[in-house]
Amino acid sequence: SLTYVDEPSHIVNIALQLDMTGEKASDKNLLEVLQEFIQPNIPLLRANEIRRVTFIIHQQAQLAKYFTFRASEDFREDSIYRHLEPGLAFQLELKRLANFDIELISTPFHHMHFYYGAAKVPPGQKVIDHRFFVRFIVRNSGFSEEMYASYNYMETQGAKLLLEALDELEVQLGNKKFPKTDCNHIFFNFVPPILIDMDKVESQLRGLVTRHSRRLLSLHVTQCELKLSLKLTEHGKSIPARVFITNDSGYFVDIDMYMEEESLKTRGLVFKSFNRPENEAGPLH
Repeated sequence: SLTYVDEPSHIVNIALQLDMTGEKASDKNLLEVLQEFIQPNIPLLRANEIRRVTFIIHQQAQLAKYFTFRASEDFREDSIYRHLEPGLAFQLELKRLANFDIELISTPFHHMHFYYGAAKVPPGQKVIDHRFFVRFIVRNSGFSEEMYASYNYMETQGAKLLLEALDELEVQLGNKKFPKTDCNHIFFNFVPPILIDMDKVESQLRGLVTRHSRRLLSLHVTQCELKLSLKLTEHGKSIPARVFITNDSGYFVDIDMYMEEESLKTRGLVFKSFNRPENEAGPLH
């Protein structure tokens, strides 16, 4: 028979079609039911070297819900990745939040991933850095790999999601459960390639942020970030890119655009400023 090893290699996905409504269909109730199922089966999961178990819950007229239980967590739910397909969770880039202890906050928006972060500090030291992180993965099933979206699509979706993020930030800033936060961050990952005129991007993004500048300032949002796959021409290759919109002072919006490249020295990811001379390169260049 197989024996449990430190790094089990197998994955189990279980899809369930449930006809539940009201409180029975709540995340809290579903989690309790799934946990009750998992617990007595832990010895069997370990014996078969199961690394994680993901339940995919389908309910009528709702998006699928995901609950993932990991061996590394003694088969308790990994709540940070709730309602995320584990294979696509990397698109939220949560590893960048490694300096924070983060907690997933439930919101009415299924496509929004809202986290509270408290900076990790040595034992006995007071935590003074508290932040909210709002993250979106923007997909469109209508686009195939050969097709692309227009900038209008990105602008329309971005404006809609930005308003949702600001509305939820307003709610959570009034939540007595959390300390006062600052340097809150909003992240958009646009998955479909976007055909775009880069000369227009900065002015249009600046206009969008300026329209909401008062709310962004009052909600302590100092940076919005866009991860994009750009097509500069209709038949050109997709280029991975980043746009950082920063407003630290509350008076001036700074927009920096970068192409993502692989460093030949470190094989790591580096940013190269787009359409700027070397002496005007962005801070992450």
